[in-house]
Amino acid sequence: MKHINYYTFKKNSHIDKFYDEFNKGCELVDGISLYCSDLPEGKSINSNVKELYYKVQAIKTKAEMGENEELLSLNDYSTKGCTYLKYWLYDQIITIGFDEDKTKALFNLWEQILKNNFEFIIDQKRTCKFHIIELKDIKKIKLLFDYLLNYNFDQNEHDIYNIICENGYKDCLNRIIDTYNNSVICEDEYSENFCKELEECNDVYGKRKLPKLRCEGNKGSLIYPRESNGPSTDEVSSLSVTSETDSPRNDSPEGSTVQQSENGLTNKKYTVYNKNNFMYNHLERNRNNHIIGEKNDKYWDIIKNDLEEYSWTKDICHKLERNLSVFLDNQTDESNISNKRCYDVSYWLYEKVYKQLRNDDNGQIFLTIFANLQSAWLTMNKDKTITQQNVCNSDINLYKITYVEEMNLLFDYIEYFETIKEDSIKDPSDSCQKCFEYLSSPIPLYFLWKPTCQKDDEINS
Repeated sequence: MKHINYYTFKKNSHIDKFYDEFNKGCELVDGISLYCSDLPEGKSINSNVKELYYKVQAIKTKAEMGENEELLSLNDYSTKGCTYLKYWLYDQIITIGFDEDKTKALFNLWEQILKNNFEFIIDQKRTCKFHIIELKDIKKIKLLFDYLLNYNFDQNEHDIYNIICENGYKDCLNRIIDTYNNSVICEDEYSENFCKELEECNDVYGKRKLPKLRCEGNKGSLIYPRESNGPSTDEVSSLSVTSETDSPRNDSPEGSTVQQSENGLTNKKYTVYNKNNFMYNHLERNRNNHIIGEKNDKYWDIIKNDLEEYSWTKDICHKLERNLSVFLDNQTDESNISNKRCYDVSYWLYEKVYKQLRNDDNGQIFLTIFANLQSAWLTMNKDKTITQQNVCNSDINLYKITYVEEMNLLFDYIEYFETIKEDSIKDPSDSCQKCFEYLSSPIPLYFLWKPTCQKDDEINS
């Protein structure tokens, strides 16, 4: 990772001054340490471990004294100052060549002697907590730090992306980014402390969706996901006509392109464009639950014993039954659009559960709830479908990965492509201004997925 450090320091030159200060250590004067205390006698400690521990102790002492200008200036960088401190320590562990035993020995000394729960008090209002203390996780989070510290919102190519590709770090980085972008799956993949560190990164950088890395040989470029700070629904809709309804913005998963009707099914960005958008219109006509009729608890009864703790799932179960009915009642001969409508229902269900669990989910809860709702879904299909041609199923495995959101964006783009193109031809200047940021996400996804989605005869022709 030494080559990566070069670019990190080059882009963040102010980190150098912190490195110099962090590396000073105890600073002896007439043989007396200014900032460190002696280690307990009788302990056999590796010299590299001892030296790095003393540096950590010196930083702690200086921070508590509040007299060191360099450490005090960490506050000038707000929460990123803590990232610089972590970056330094994790870089030292990796650069010196610590193995698991030496890493464990370092943090054992920290815990036993400093007794500060792996925390530094930067100022009266800010504490820097080291969540990650295992070598395998340290290497991963250091890679993410390098990526974040070099990330350029306006630049798709960067030398550091090439270095990551050359060194074979792409897959590791992309798995971390997948988890960063969808925290609900974190604890299925990583330790609890690693997940906490990802949450802090998310808060510090305010970037809810990170682009993943694509390597073509040793050349790296970014694959941009859908961003929550893209054009608003009103901005995009204004390209053509005014929306028929004024549904409020839904507090949906970060990066979602949907609005939520009170009945549950999604009203997407380009709903007003689709002249045959029967699902949305149907739900708008039945805006109040009492119009639809008495709710049927038949399907809820199948799963209620497992979901009693999550009472809100009952309403979702009722709405799922209604939305599947809408899908089946309005199938057309256009099979592709029918399949898209089925995916709309799937995405709606994913979003509803995700929204409810965002603040307190541990990953497994999400999957447990989904497994139960899928069980009810299968029973609904048996009651409602006549042939296998009109079965709409959900695949629970799909919800273990972040591709569900990418595919939702891509399918929307394909569905509304002709309308967007039509409006772009009518007024190129205005449509470019309104749609550029939105289109910068689905178009790269389209070309990324195109080879996978081609038929064999198309690939071989």
